[in-house]
Amino acid sequence: MERRRPSLGHYSLKTADCIRIVPAEHRGQGEIVPLIRKPSPQHPSKTEFAFVYQRDTYVYDSAKQAFAPLPYPCNDRPLLSSFEGNPTGLASAVAKDGDTDAGTIEALSALYGKNEFDIPIPSFLALFAEHTTAPFFVFQIFCVALWCLDEYWYYSLFTLFMLIVFECTVVFQRVSTLKEFRTMSIESYPIYCYRDGKWNIIQSDTLLPGDVISISRASAGSEHKKHEAKTKEKKPDDKDDKEKDQSTPDRSIPADTLILRGTCIVNEAMLSGESTPLLKESLGILSKEEGERLDVDGQHKNCVLFGGTKILKAGQEEGEVVASSQTPSLKTPDGGALALVLRTGFGTAQGQLVRTMIFSTERVSANNFESFLFIGFLLIFAVAASWYVWVRGIERGLKKSKLLLDCVLIITSVVPPELPMELSLAVNTSLAALSKFAIFCTEPFRIPVAGRVDVCCFDKTGTITAVDLVVEGVAGVE
Repeated sequence: MERRRPSLGHYSLKTADCIRIVPAEHRGQGEIVPLIRKPSPQHPSKTEFAFVYQRDTYVYDSAKQAFAPLPYPCNDRPLLSSFEGNPTGLASAVAKDGDTDAGTIEALSALYGKNEFDIPIPSFLALFAEHTTAPFFVFQIFCVALWCLDEYWYYSLFTLFMLIVFECTVVFQRVSTLKEFRTMSIESYPIYCYRDGKWNIIQSDTLLPGDVISISRASAGSEHKKHEAKTKEKKPDDKDDKEKDQSTPDRSIPADTLILRGTCIVNEAMLSGESTPLLKESLGILSKEEGERLDVDGQHKNCVLFGGTKILKAGQEEGEVVASSQTPSLKTPDGGALALVLRTGFGTAQGQLVRTMIFSTERVSANNFESFLFIGFLLIFAVAASWYVWVRGIERGLKKSKLLLDCVLIITSVVPPELPMELSLAVNTSLAALSKFAIFCTEPFRIPVAGRVDVCCFDKTGTITAVDLVVEGVAGVE
């Protein structure tokens, strides 16, 4: 994406109200967004400038004289030695005697916000207004007006009614598809978090970078409730316990986290499409070189739990062998894996994936290049026919207003008014068929464009195959 700078030649940051965003190609549409002014969390007497574009927050860096994305701790690649020892977690301003430095919970909450996906869903009227201002639709309304002038009332009104109905169906499909994106967001659930020197149960949507949490399949506090229930009831046998453990639903990881102690088995099909479970190990068992830095997306990827992935198993082994004697001795209350939050919200790997699907490209309509080429070819004959009608009409002494209306109707008749309606009907049928296979499309008119694809290549077989093998039949060979 192109570098974002304020238009200092016109307005300074102190007097500007909005900022214009010019994204790189295929990175969404340019926008004019409001400039946010708020007291700096670290220095309340100073003003901090920021703006939000495509659900990402950019903060003004006075040293670089440019806006930069939110600074997450892992972006600076900290030393691996900084993760040794007992993690202290975050502390509130009250616990720090009113200190408002960058490490307090209040300062980080003001900087990063809530750990959630605020996926935008435009209203039906907003999307309908977007569709009705498309060039093709405006041209069809113009044709309907011409037919009304030529006294084709019934045909014109019926065509106008069909145009509006089909546009409404396309808009309804888009709204339904966008609502499906909300299912990708992780529902908030209680989780153990080490704050102010003790374990607390908080909601996962309040997590902040730097929090120390416990990763487990069960919700925080559920183990205590199960223990109380078992004391009141008769103790079940081991077989029943195994069945209950297997019935525990797979929980999603709420943020990008670094495993400090313990191991996890996760399913990253949401991010990579690979359905094979992966074993994630703690950073403590790795042999570290002096001066080695954290590489989240590279060398140390196997120690990172990415947000949105499913937890199949998590915990700490009693006889875990570590590479350093300074491994954290902090124990989790529910026996889960000890992890450090690195990124939250749209800064996570899942958040960036959602942003790419929503904001990556501009909207595609039915009027593609091939349609204009076909219309341009027919327009040659329409202009010739209009010229012939005009010349012969003048020779016969007909009214010029009537001749002009006839010539315009001839030219506009090159574009069949039923063509966009038929295309919309075909697209809606395709969307309905794809939705039966849990395949959704945010841009419906990309489906006809995809029809031109002759060859489709996949980088691996795990994306297009299932986990379990099912016998479909037996074929005999003579």
